[in-house]
Amino acid sequence: GGGAALSCESCDEAKIGCGASKAAPVSKAPQILAKPAHQPAVERPSDREEQQWSPAFPRGAERAEEEPQVRRPAFESVEIHSHKPPMANKGGEASGLQVYLHPLVAINVSDHYTRHKCDGRSGRICGALMGTIQGRRVDIHTSFEFSCDLVDGLMVVNDDFFNTRLSQYGEVFPSYEFLGWYSVGKEPNEQDLHLLRKFEQLNESPYFLLLDPAVTPAQQHFPVSLYERVVHVVDQKNESGLNKVSYQIAHLEAERIAVDHVTKAAAHTTGNSEYAIHLSKLSSAVSMLNTRVHALQKYLIAVKKGEIPANHAILRSLLSVCRSLQATQDEAFQKEYFDEYNDSALVVYLSVLTKTAGQINDVLDKFQLAFDSRRTKPQRYYH
Repeated sequence: GGGAALSCESCDEAKIGCGASKAAPVSKAPQILAKPAHQPAVERPSDREEQQWSPAFPRGAERAEEEPQVRRPAFESVEIHSHKPPMANKGGEASGLQVYLHPLVAINVSDHYTRHKCDGRSGRICGALMGTIQGRRVDIHTSFEFSCDLVDGLMVVNDDFFNTRLSQYGEVFPSYEFLGWYSVGKEPNEQDLHLLRKFEQLNESPYFLLLDPAVTPAQQHFPVSLYERVVHVVDQKNESGLNKVSYQIAHLEAERIAVDHVTKAAAHTTGNSEYAIHLSKLSSAVSMLNTRVHALQKYLIAVKKGEIPANHAILRSLLSVCRSLQATQDEAFQKEYFDEYNDSALVVYLSVLTKTAGQINDVLDKFQLAFDSRRTKPQRYYH
């Protein structure tokens, strides 16, 4: 009788109340057959649990077998803290975007900082980053500077100037958009977080480029750090922060040529032109060649006089060099060499004449502007 009663407890609704269950004197917990109409609706943990609930399958059994899945937040760069998070993280879960920094941005930031220090001004510099976003690729192409004022320890942007420059860049570069801002320093501070909250209105996830001006000659890494926006949940409130991300240096062909020209021009600290430096290198090379030829000549004279023993390997090498010099005495070689020399000299003379003609035009314009009584529009003279 007891076994029959136990088997009826696990049967479906059609078998409830059968004769076997009445014959067994086993006490059972009351079973809910239907929800009364007058009772208020009870909020279920999930719709799936409501659909699978039945008198023969209690809610507690399903909850023990299958735990409800926790829904992950849609924004991946969200961190939950019970205390105030740091201003900037050195690394963490990135957004998955590939960020490429172009050399023109680093040159602009360095030039802006150099002019700021040479003018004797204090405070930090600020500027905007412009670029493109294509899929998961972010290219920071260029930048422009804007004015900031320090008010109560925070950086305040001149909105009129910033909006004007931003609209001008939008007209010249329609494909570029505002990606973030830049400044100088070792680590982000409260001023940068204040600007982050402001620039979130233009770009929901702006980038922050930080240039470290304290560079030592032994430093090997590039002194530029890049940060992206990250959201911290502190006491059920969203607070924006900065997370350091990795980037790659990318350049176009025009940028490569410009950077190469700038680096070569920066190396000329003596004030000489490139042509003078090139001639100086050639002169040093010819002087070194002349010294070595004299050393070989003295060696051959000493061997001929019997002062030192002859080294046949060295003598064969000298013979090979002397025979190769005979090729320069060929008539065809001489003709080709002088033709190339004359063409190069002609190009130099034409450039000098063009520069002289431009200077004469400027002198004539100034002369006419100074001594023409009718004050007519100056005319240019072309030859």
